[in-house]
Order: sequence, then C-alpha cells, then structure tokens
Amino acid sequence: MDYAILEPIGEVSIIPKVENTPVTIAHLDLRIDDEGLPISVIVDGKLQHHNLLLLGVDSDWINVRLRREHLHHKDVLFAYVTEKTKNLVINKRK
Repeated sequence: MDYAILEPIGEVSIIPKVENTPVTIAHLDLRIDDEGLPISVIVDGKLQHHNLLLLGVDSDWINVRLRREHLHHKDVLFAYVTEKTKNLVINKRK
C-alpha cells in the first residue's frame, strides 16, 4: 500500500502502490470484442426453444452445428450461444 487515509466519516481508504495496480485490457492495449450475453440453448440435453427464438435461430440451426461435432442434443450437458456473435459453446456429457 502506498497511502492510507482516514476519512472524516471514520472509514479508511487505501491507495495501492502503482506496481500493485491490477492490469487491465487497456493497459495491455488489447482489443476485445463484446460478444454479448451467453444465452443457454441446451440444458441437460434439452433444447431451450424460447432462447433459440430470442437469438433468432431455430432448432435446425443448432442441429447442423451439433452434427458437425458428431453430437446429438442429448449428448450435451450445457450449451450456450453468444448473443451478438452467435458463437456456440458446448459442454458434453462425460
């Protein structure tokens, strides 16, 4: 810690040393795209039809992607699609 300040209300504010400041994406000058919210599309092997509608896709869309991975929705424990980029992330049953 670099400074500790006793505030008028009785609280203590801590100001860390510069070398102890957490690194952020901006510090590293990286660009990360916002993929949007992850929306579940398969939970415990069951398609989440309402969420597919929210994403603007249908069950054929997800079935095509599952076939590419040689999977059926019953083989999937949990899967989600990122709202903006429509990336599908699959967690298979073991």
